[in-house]
Amino acid sequence: MATTTKVKKSTTTTKRPAAKKKQPLTVAEGEKCFWACDGQILATLVDLEHALEQMSGETFMQHANSDKNDFAAWVEFVLEDKTCANGLRRARSQDQARTCVSKRLAFYI
Repeated sequence: MATTTKVKKSTTTTKRPAAKKKQPLTVAEGEKCFWACDGQILATLVDLEHALEQMSGETFMQHANSDKNDFAAWVEFVLEDKTCANGLRRARSQDQARTCVSKRLAFYI
């Protein structure tokens, strides 16, 4: 007499990490906007990204140099994004600052 063995199939489900909920962009209003020395008025990180693409190196250096970083201060205290502000402080060039802002925008909208 032959015996049969049942093989139990195991089913495992893999939990996918929950998608991180994107945050709404903070919009600065009125006097909380960033007023660049070249006349640009910025209200969001999107505005800052566009401004960093277009502004001259001289304008960038007026706001971000070894003595200060106006962009980082505005992002931290007005837009309340400390992560982006820290990245802006570490950026050593206008291009790096723009890249920092561009990457951070993935967490919004």
